[in-house]
Amino acid sequence: MRLWTIQPVAIWELIQSKGYYHCDPMLTKEGQDWHEAYDWIAGRMRDRVGPPPDNIRWPVWAWEKKLDLRKSVGRNNREPYVRLTLEMPESSVLLSEFIDWHFVLWNGYIALTEAEADANENATATEREASWERIFDLDYVRDAWQGGGGREARLVQATFWEIRRDQVIRAEIFMPRKDGLSADSIATPAGR
Repeated sequence: MRLWTIQPVAIWELIQSKGYYHCDPMLTKEGQDWHEAYDWIAGRMRDRVGPPPDNIRWPVWAWEKKLDLRKSVGRNNREPYVRLTLEMPESSVLLSEFIDWHFVLWNGYIALTEAEADANENATATEREASWERIFDLDYVRDAWQGGGGREARLVQATFWEIRRDQVIRAEIFMPRKDGLSADSIATPAGR
């Protein structure tokens, strides 16, 4: 399965030197605020793709579609980044819907219709968590109030336990531009 991830160049250097990369919770900025949601997705990964290698708490994130470098890194970033093209075994990847993932991050209820949202405005923690399983159903059709559409309308994220050097088929290093309108490519190191 082909996936794309954008990481700081230091991660690419780590993959080249050690041969792999695992998410480091201490370096995950968002992880400090969203550790319960990250723990939840890690639990679903254990259930669906198997346990992580030793000492891994959280997965690595990637995308099902190639990301536009002009929109992928905030304009205030002044460090080089790398877009890695990965070839991953499907059995090691958990796909989920990115927009709906935010309901997990903010402890909300994922409703399929406006009526269901209204009916579950005061859902219990158990009911909210049960609704989160919907992030894995990439084919359901949303009501128009949620933007409509099936899988083709989805922004699909992928999680997996590690990136190994032999899974990287292309690395494109780039520097975000100050104007935020595009990214300047620095180099394209050879893949495998």
